[in-house]
Parts: sequence; structure tokens; C-alpha cells
Amino acid sequence: MNYREIRESLGLSLREMGLHLGLTGDNAAHVVWEIENGRREPTGPISRLYLLLKNNPNVLKVIDDNISRKESSHGTPRKISSTKEDRSRSTEKTQRA
Repeated sequence: MNYREIRESLGLSLREMGLHLGLTGDNAAHVVWEIENGRREPTGPISRLYLLLKNNPNVLKVIDDNISRKESSHGTPRKISSTKEDRSRSTEKTQRA
């Protein structure tokens, strides 16, 4: 399985993919990079989640909702864009401001 291709097809950064996989902390992006470059073997659940995302990208919306709910309960609400189109619109709004 080509993990990088899956992430890129979803339009996610390394950090965003890490969050979607449930990784926390500052090294989430690095862990994803290691998986993509064959330096780390993904655990069973992470491997299955990659496969699920590959076959059904709409699963990202469910994951986004869970991440947003979890973070808002910790006092740091935020939305992670789940598609290239969402991220593009967000960038356009920021550039207009």
C-alpha cells in the first residue's frame, strides 16, 4: 500500500493525516513521514484506517467531527478541512482578509 499516495489523494498535510489517524503531539507529522518512507511499520489499526480512507474518503468527515468534538471539550475548538476544495476556500478567505 502506498501510504503517501493515499494521504496526497485526500489533500492532507502530514500533520493533518497524523491527527486523522489519532496521533497526538508535535511528532504526529514525523510519524506519518516515517510510515510513508518505510522507516516505521504502521500498527494494525493505522494500516486499516489508511485502507478505509483509500476506499472511502468520505470517512474523513466522521473523523473530522470526532476530532472537533474532542478538541472543543478541551477548550481548543478547531476545524480540520477534509478536502482540497475546503482547504482552498479557507485559503481564499484568509487571503481576502
